[in-house]
Amino acid sequence: MGSVTSPPAPSLNRTQRESDIWVGVLAVSTLVGTLAASCLMPFVALAVTAAATLPIRKAVMAVVVIWLANQVLGFTLLGFPLTPPTFASGVVLGLGSLTALAIARSVVGKGEVLVVTRLVSAFALAFLAYELLLFAFAYAGLAGSTDMFTPQIVAQVGVSDAIWLAVLTALRLGLSHAAPDQFGPVPAVRFAG
Repeated sequence: MGSVTSPPAPSLNRTQRESDIWVGVLAVSTLVGTLAASCLMPFVALAVTAAATLPIRKAVMAVVVIWLANQVLGFTLLGFPLTPPTFASGVVLGLGSLTALAIARSVVGKGEVLVVTRLVSAFALAFLAYELLLFAFAYAGLAGSTDMFTPQIVAQVGVSDAIWLAVLTALRLGLSHAAPDQFGPVPAVRFAG
């Protein structure tokens, strides 16, 4: 009687390498996009994408490293003013990004299946939490100004982040399809579940 064997699980080194490569792609694409879009960094899209595609420790690392690189670019290349309010705003962006990541992870989970309705729900909740956190700090006079929270500006940021989420998700799916040895297998995609 023959035995049926399952394929071997990916080794930790392979999974680690796949995550590292994807973190690099996320970093390069979002930072180049930030420079092209005049500093409109898609922190929520990045957080949701990381939550859906990376182990939690890697997702946290990716968000923190990309946030830090964004701050370095801002204060060096883009000429952010070296003032306490600007530094405070940067810290709040980092806190908001980590909050968005935590919320997104709790909604989207991490698995072999990408559920579109969960991804969209995770984005909506993460964006709301991110914007509310930024607004609360601005309202308290601790970072930034509430002038940046008009419906038009928030909607513009939301649309930009939604487009970034779609692009980053498509990029991940495309890279997984084209190079599964570097980016892992293509996850199954379901509309709901």
